[in-house]
Amino acid sequence: MIALGAGVCLSLGWVWSLRRRVRALRAELLELHGERKNPEERTRLEQSLMHERSLLQTLINNVPDYIYVKDLQHRFLVANAALAKRMGKGSAGELLGKSDFDFYPEKEAEKYAREENEVMGSEHGVVNREETTLGPDGDTIWHLTTEVPFRDADGNVLGLVGIGRNITERRAAQAALVEAKELAEAANRAKSDFLANMSHEIRTPLNGVIGMTGVLLDTEMTAEQRDYAETIRQSGDILLTVINDILDFSKIEAGRLTLESSTFDLRLVLEEVSEMLATKAASNGIDLILQYPPGAPRYLIGDAGRIRQVVTNLAGNAVKFTASGHVLIVVACDSQDEFNAQMRISVHDTGIGIPAERIESLFEKFTQVDSSTTRRYGGTGLGLAISKQLVELMGGAIQVESRLGEGSTFRFTLSLPIDKLPPPSPAPAIDLAGLRVLIVDDNEVNRRVVHEQISSWGMCNGSYASGREALGAIREAIAGGDPYQIVLTDYQMPEIDGATLASEIKGDAATKDTVVIMLTSVGQWQEVSGLKCESVDAFLVKPVRHSQLLNTLCSAWSKKLESAQAVPAESDYPRSIAALHSAANHPKEYSLGDCPIRVLVAEDNAVNQKVARRMLERLGIRVDVAANGREAIQMADDLSYDVIFMDCQMPEMNGYEASTEIRRRSGVNQRVAIIAMTADASVACRERCIAAGMNDFVSKPVKLDDLRTALARAVPSKAPSGTLA
Repeated sequence: MIALGAGVCLSLGWVWSLRRRVRALRAELLELHGERKNPEERTRLEQSLMHERSLLQTLINNVPDYIYVKDLQHRFLVANAALAKRMGKGSAGELLGKSDFDFYPEKEAEKYAREENEVMGSEHGVVNREETTLGPDGDTIWHLTTEVPFRDADGNVLGLVGIGRNITERRAAQAALVEAKELAEAANRAKSDFLANMSHEIRTPLNGVIGMTGVLLDTEMTAEQRDYAETIRQSGDILLTVINDILDFSKIEAGRLTLESSTFDLRLVLEEVSEMLATKAASNGIDLILQYPPGAPRYLIGDAGRIRQVVTNLAGNAVKFTASGHVLIVVACDSQDEFNAQMRISVHDTGIGIPAERIESLFEKFTQVDSSTTRRYGGTGLGLAISKQLVELMGGAIQVESRLGEGSTFRFTLSLPIDKLPPPSPAPAIDLAGLRVLIVDDNEVNRRVVHEQISSWGMCNGSYASGREALGAIREAIAGGDPYQIVLTDYQMPEIDGATLASEIKGDAATKDTVVIMLTSVGQWQEVSGLKCESVDAFLVKPVRHSQLLNTLCSAWSKKLESAQAVPAESDYPRSIAALHSAANHPKEYSLGDCPIRVLVAEDNAVNQKVARRMLERLGIRVDVAANGREAIQMADDLSYDVIFMDCQMPEMNGYEASTEIRRRSGVNQRVAIIAMTADASVACRERCIAAGMNDFVSKPVKLDDLRTALARAVPSKAPSGTLA
């Protein structure tokens, strides 16, 4: 409207300027006529006046806008052809001397007269308004009308000058745009509803497939049966990954993905990613290493889940495309002030690399390096596209560097607020400062990472790439009067492996008191299952968490100080690597028999009922089952439950309604913890659960660790020390 008004005023200005020129010529002509002299000058002026009048009339009649001048009685003094056509007249002359009362119904003409009176009485100059009139065919026509008072040389108002423009098409375009916007918003809402429904419908049966396969794998089976079951579980996990990628990408495309903002420990997030990918890395025969500098900020504010998702995508790809060598996750703080830290997370691998011509298209959806990549390695081609969009949604940027056959480095940067009240770092159980530690590993990157951690605790260390070099260094240190108190050794090394090195150390009277801690990956458990632990004081599974390394060092050194000559109790150490493998991959199922917890599962799907029951029973918990919300309410009235796991989509009464009703009732139901257990993992669903009175949220497919964590949050006072809490 502003742009049109400016155009109307510009056209009006040209007309008005030309009229002033005509008046000036008339004044000169009258002056010469009064003096009755210089006939040649008078003739020239008369010709100029006629020319200017002709030009003015031509201009007015050929301007597509409507131009008119009215007197104080609203009679047309000037009108152009466009206005006459709009009013259904053959020429402008048919309008002159007449008013709107001669052409429009009385009420409409009175309305125009009132508006014109306001203009002629206005002190503000130009007045713009949008209005409608009926065209010759009875159609409604929209106009943008600009009117200004018409004054004489002394400033007295003689009438008004107006110019209008037909904006019917523009208004129609605006209406069409609004309609299209509403349709797009409705389509987005429908798409979001579809995604939520599909998420629930797909995740629900997957929960049964993956959950029951996990339960099956914990039973006695033949090797062939276990192989089949593992294949089913792996296929289910792959299908779940594909579904999650498609749903996430669809949410981003629909603009429905929201980011959370809460305090989190970035190092802990990355350690969790490393542990999750450790088994796959070990099966590929590569090392997965996390390098987090001791001085880098840990406690930040942002969406930890989305950061975990991006790193999992990048590191998962790196593991998938690396057949030898290592995958290294490196954290750096590029800059930091009192409030924010610019964090850079890089994932470097020694894998197949990417051709230079394919790098630019790498972050496009459904894109792989080449068609054979999909067949050989699998994947949807959505992981990098989702990662890029997530990083950009969080205000960061992602880059890649790669050389074919030499590996790749993906890195992304995020500016994150620093938590102003971070939790205090736990103090070591004993003082380790000054202890000498020997690091033995044939992987130089592993040695460098462990060196950073050891140095941050004030320990002195040396490092060697082979067991033979390490033995020589240990003997030289003893001879020099400054022996190593602790040896950190990898198990798998060339020439002399970790087990042989440990035996050599413990078999030598001069070095038998040295504490030996062995690092090994999950993939090496079966290989070293017969290793006796008399030569090893403690074991650590790679990738090693920062806190685990510190606690193991403290524990091993403390035991040495407490009983240098005592034989450790049989329960102090695992008897073999095989036992440690079992403990690492099948965490102790915590029995809550001493602290009874009564749990109700409200779930209409029979398979999911069985999955939830088996998982909770493995935790030593008594479980009751309700098939819908109404049953859950009745059972909660009859018995005092500590926790109710509530599915949200059930017949007769859904989980939201049931939770609201349970909260409405008095008594113990006010204290029961209600945990949503649903396949809809959207933020909107979480908010709806909280609004209904639920305390927590567990997404399907449900994992045992998810249940354990949810129970710990729900009833921390009943969780035995060292177990759930």
